[in-house]
Amino acid sequence: VWGWFRRIVTVTLLGLIFRFYIDLPKLLETLYTVDLRYYAVALVVSIISVLVSVRRWQVILRYYDINIRYRILTKIYMVSILYNFMLPGSLGGDVVKAYRIADQEGDRGKLIGSVPLERIAGLIALFPVLMIGLVFSQHILPQRIITIIGIACFISLFGIFTLSSEVFNSGLMMLLNRPIIE
Repeated sequence: VWGWFRRIVTVTLLGLIFRFYIDLPKLLETLYTVDLRYYAVALVVSIISVLVSVRRWQVILRYYDINIRYRILTKIYMVSILYNFMLPGSLGGDVVKAYRIADQEGDRGKLIGSVPLERIAGLIALFPVLMIGLVFSQHILPQRIITIIGIACFISLFGIFTLSSEVFNSGLMMLLNRPIIE
C-alpha cells in the first residue's frame, strides 16, 4: 500500500510541475534543436561517473572490512542522486545515502562514516580536473583569477591532507586529552 501511495504522490507532483511550471511547447521546441550526439556523450559520461563513484565508495567500505555488493551500493547511490536533484543543496543526498547504508550489515559508525569520506575523495578527484581546465582556459579567464583559483586549490588540498594525516590527528588527540589547567 505504501509503495502505491508514493507512486501516486510522485505522479501527481510531476503532473503539477508540468502543468504549472513548464512551458511544454517551448520545452519540445528546445528538445528538437538538441544534437543527440552531445546528449548521448553526456549520458555516457554521467553513467561512467556514477559507476566510478560507486566503486570508490565500495573501496572505502572494503578498507573497513565491510563488503557490500556493488549492485546494492549502486541503488543507494542512485537514490541519493535523486534526492540531490530534488532537495536544495547536496546534503540531502548524503543524508539519504547514510540512512540507507546504515541498514546494511556491519559497523554502523563505519558505514555512515564512509559517506563523508566518499564525498571528500570525490572532491580531491576534482582538483586535477580543475587544474587541467585552468590550463586550457588561460585565454578566457584573466591571469589574476587563474592564480587565485590555483592558490585556493593548493590551500584546500593542503588543508585536506593535513587534517587527514596521522601526525595531525595524533597531535590533536594529545592536545584534547591534556587537562586545560595543570
